[in-house]
Amino acid sequence: MSRKLNENDIRAIVTGSALLGAGGGGSLEAAYKMLEEGKKRAGELSLELIESSELAPGGSACVVTGYYLPDAVAGREAELL
Repeated sequence: MSRKLNENDIRAIVTGSALLGAGGGGSLEAAYKMLEEGKKRAGELSLELIESSELAPGGSACVVTGYYLPDAVAGREAELL
């Protein structure tokens, strides 16, 4: 069953990841700035999560992620989106 994450959900995940040490380091402030830039560009923040069983036979999925310290790219958040 798919689930749509809204802006509050996404912010909760970002905050929880930072607090639980799963955010990869860097500041929470830099992560929030990246979210704001994404919101400016897209008009809203939302994601749809689906289970692998929901993919059509022969379908594919893509995972987009980045591994870096947000502080290492401070001031370049817009370039990363």
